[in-house]
Amino acid sequence: MSTDFLRDLTTQCPPETPLRFLRFTWFGDFACSSGEHYVPGSPQSFEKILQQVNKEHSDDLVENLACWALRDQVPGEPTLPVWRDLCWKFYELIKPDYLSGPVRYSPEYPRLFATPEVSHYLRVINQHNNCGGAMRSSSLAYGGATPQEHLALVGMTHLHPESLAGAYALYEAVRTLKGGNTMEEMWSAAIEAAWQGEQQAVDLLTAWGVAEVERGSMPHWLERVHLRQDALCCIQNWHAEGITTRFVVSAALQIASEAISLGTRDGLRHVIEQGIAIGGDPDTLGSMGMTLIGAYFGEALQDEIDAVLDSLPSVENLEIPDIFR
Repeated sequence: MSTDFLRDLTTQCPPETPLRFLRFTWFGDFACSSGEHYVPGSPQSFEKILQQVNKEHSDDLVENLACWALRDQVPGEPTLPVWRDLCWKFYELIKPDYLSGPVRYSPEYPRLFATPEVSHYLRVINQHNNCGGAMRSSSLAYGGATPQEHLALVGMTHLHPESLAGAYALYEAVRTLKGGNTMEEMWSAAIEAAWQGEQQAVDLLTAWGVAEVERGSMPHWLERVHLRQDALCCIQNWHAEGITTRFVVSAALQIASEAISLGTRDGLRHVIEQGIAIGGDPDTLGSMGMTLIGAYFGEALQDEIDAVLDSLPSVENLEIPDIFR
């Protein structure tokens, strides 16, 4: 990622963009970048994981910044043509980085950005159930984006009911943790929000002419994972489910619950180690998990990230985005 590209994208964001908070997104994505996708992970120590990081960019950071750059263009009422246009503007913002390495982004993006034709656009967002949309929810929640803005900035690319349910769950989880509430209150808020997000997606897709809407199973996954306190308790087919919203969001919430009980230093290490150990979509697990504990720990976690980066032998060669310096 060119520093000029990232700097230019940042200048298009409004003053309220939570850049400090987005450092959690970047670090989690970066630190878990060596993990394999669509397969179970294997446990490794935090120190070994950091020796294997393999990217000096963050597609998660780029997508979040693009959403903030579009915040003032969110329509008052959701309509299909306006959302399509918003999505196309999103594409133009991420395009330089996306075209340099599309494999880093959602596997559905080539289809989504194949044409701006409205019927094609609706088909893709209706089927787009991976976790990339929900990943953008944390910064929108922390930075004060309204529920209406959050709906558009996630739904414009991921309107499958499961995707929107997971996005709503993460949005409310971050808001709850930022308010200093308990883990039980976080889970309760996330599960209730998942039901609301699922219904919101069903209502919009039905209104826009989708004859049969698949609801997904996001709220049920959250309930089961929370009940069993086991991020892996529901997954059966890693290739089919490894990067789905239902798996990744539920796992991220469970990882964060465990990490917060450990304190700032050990909690950071737990998120990264579990992101790699669980697998499926480890960099998104790291990104989501870090934002969740970041909402709770705040500046103390920023200080811990600084200490970790300073301890890396190759830190002088590490491309830390200028916007965080």
